[in-house]
Amino acid sequence: MSVKTIKIIFTLLLFCAVLLNLSAVIDSRAINAVDAALQRAVSAFAIARSLNAVLSVAQATEVAIEPMGLGLTFKPGELLDPVNDLVERFSWIMLGSSVVYGIQKILLAMSAWPLIKGVITAVFMLTLLLLWLKRCPGSLTRYALKMSIVLAFLRFSIPLVSVGNAWVYDEFLQQQYQQAAQDIKQHESTLRAISKSGVNPLETADNLLQKLTDAFNAQPGIQAQIQKLEQQVTELAQAFADAIINLIVVFVLQTVIFPLLLLYGCYKLMQLVLKIDFI
Repeated sequence: MSVKTIKIIFTLLLFCAVLLNLSAVIDSRAINAVDAALQRAVSAFAIARSLNAVLSVAQATEVAIEPMGLGLTFKPGELLDPVNDLVERFSWIMLGSSVVYGIQKILLAMSAWPLIKGVITAVFMLTLLLLWLKRCPGSLTRYALKMSIVLAFLRFSIPLVSVGNAWVYDEFLQQQYQQAAQDIKQHESTLRAISKSGVNPLETADNLLQKLTDAFNAQPGIQAQIQKLEQQVTELAQAFADAIINLIVVFVLQTVIFPLLLLYGCYKLMQLVLKIDFI
């Protein structure tokens, strides 16, 4: 590739970088993306704290059945203890995600600060001038180009990562997040009903007690009814765990995996461009 061709390519790139730097398009899109992600993290954190409170109440819930003077007690909260531990860890992840998005907002605000934008624009324009000055030393032009590339990385990497991360969420993670959040709310309503009635919310307390009493008097064994309740609560605990893990996957991908991959890709691109023999 000839020197003139390289100059033309970098001239076009620098011109586009100047326009993008002065424009608020990428900054506004990035801020909107981070705001939406932060809102999701805060909402998930609120869901976690609400669920933790409901689980704490459920731990004290008992189903007490005393047919014919023989007392039998079933504590559904005991089966939910592992879920409560998982919710505690999940709430910390959500808090960490909220902090990460808050940091991103600060970095976006810093990169879009008018003084920083003005300095970067001045460096870009100076580099354009040096590219086409015939008597300009080649070493100075190379230094200016490398500085412009580094500044472009610092200026645009965070906005591009934020926008790219939002695209990944919209395309691949949105349905999983919405379904998991909906499942948690639905199962939380079921758990609240258990805590209030002390029995399976799908059946009234009188009907369930009558069924258990009849089963005991008929002697097929009341344990079958207790096992049925245990199975229902176990399934509820598994459903909670699945939904929480799905949310954890979404936020770990959004706050750790994808941002680091996108940032690493920008960094490797910068390194690749810096290796080009400019002049």
